[in-house]
Amino acid sequence: GQPATTSASVHFKQKAGQTLRKDTKATDRPGLVLADITMGLGKIPIPVVNTLDKSNRYWAPTMIPVKLVPRKDGMPNTVDDISKAIDEKIDAVFSKEKTRMLEGASKSDVASDEEVRESLRRRIFVYLADNVRSESVPVPKPPYERARDEFLARNPDRDASKFVDAKAFHDNKLKDMNVLGGMNTDVPYSIRRTSASMFASCMFIYESLHEQSEQAVVRNGPTKRLEVYRTEGKGWGVRCWDQIEAGDFVCEFTGEILSNDEAATRCKANDHANEYMFELGSSGVNKLGCLLDPMKHRGELEENVDGFDAERYLARCEAEEKGEEIDEDDDRQIASPSAIRAMLKAGGVSNDEAMTGFELDGLRGGSVARFINTSKEPNLFIQMVCTSENWDIRQARLCLFAMKRIPAMTELTYDYGMLYQTRFEEGDAEEEIKRVGASGGYVQTLQRGSR
Repeated sequence: GQPATTSASVHFKQKAGQTLRKDTKATDRPGLVLADITMGLGKIPIPVVNTLDKSNRYWAPTMIPVKLVPRKDGMPNTVDDISKAIDEKIDAVFSKEKTRMLEGASKSDVASDEEVRESLRRRIFVYLADNVRSESVPVPKPPYERARDEFLARNPDRDASKFVDAKAFHDNKLKDMNVLGGMNTDVPYSIRRTSASMFASCMFIYESLHEQSEQAVVRNGPTKRLEVYRTEGKGWGVRCWDQIEAGDFVCEFTGEILSNDEAATRCKANDHANEYMFELGSSGVNKLGCLLDPMKHRGELEENVDGFDAERYLARCEAEEKGEEIDEDDDRQIASPSAIRAMLKAGGVSNDEAMTGFELDGLRGGSVARFINTSKEPNLFIQMVCTSENWDIRQARLCLFAMKRIPAMTELTYDYGMLYQTRFEEGDAEEEIKRVGASGGYVQTLQRGSR
């Protein structure tokens, strides 16, 4: 419930567009219910506030974040660890939750133990700074390590120290990778006095190896002063204490990476599972191998990709095979087979493996992004990002960037559907992002899994 009201917790209502003072602390915020939803996992605390009175029909009890304990064997956490963490938390707070649910309830409305556990299961989630994979999802080898191993396999008599170092490897590769991903420059971000912002959106962004680099924005994590708050009619929402510039990185949508079959099983077992499920890939193409042979997979592409123009894409593929020049601005729908093939190869993914797709589930575990609402007029867009640890584009990181200047204390939103791509390309938002740097590129959004 809400904390007791004291003189220190009485504040004037903050107006949209009004930046909060730099020395503002979570304890200064009205209706504070959680000082930091990240529990120290984020570089900047993200408070949770609820100024609604309990008599308000939109009031709700606060979510319960859980921190995932690292495994003793040093191996990465898995989805089983998330299940264990949630079950342990339910046992720990069960008595308190049952007492809360009994308050004001009539004898006929007394919740059963199972109903109490289900209530907790809807509120508890594991806060994830990084994605967690199921055991069926391969852990990609960092591109530098894979290239070094391939070099030594071809040259067994050579000393590993003779292979180029990691920094030089990435510096040499980043330009080519970003061009393949749709960027018209070798670096994805322009640098301003206050932050690094995208030059322009594209299919995939490849970031620098080093955290100190200005080209490692996502790798360095969110730097905005975000806040989760209770809205009237839309559940929890997210806003920022400061103005956000067009092209700025806001946060990453994290969760559990599952196979398609695992995701389908979850959706059948839980009506709410689909609410936080994203198909990973590009432009709604979950199985990127389909793009390597579009004639063979034409039916699947037309069925699963909203607005996919098969004739246009096939004509582009034929022009590429003939060596004819392609006007990228004329067809900004999706990358060509050669670009997809090159990116898959760089990520150590074979053509056969490219027919295996993955999905990202943010229901049981995720970041602050899971509380960002949808809108028909969004101010954020999705950008897929590959950091130096992983160039497997089937498992690229799903990141949210500002599509326009966003005044302080304005609710952050993005469009969960593919129709957003068309609106973005036809509207003025792209021009606003382009003005922070070079031109080129386009947005590629993901479609929430529809079952």
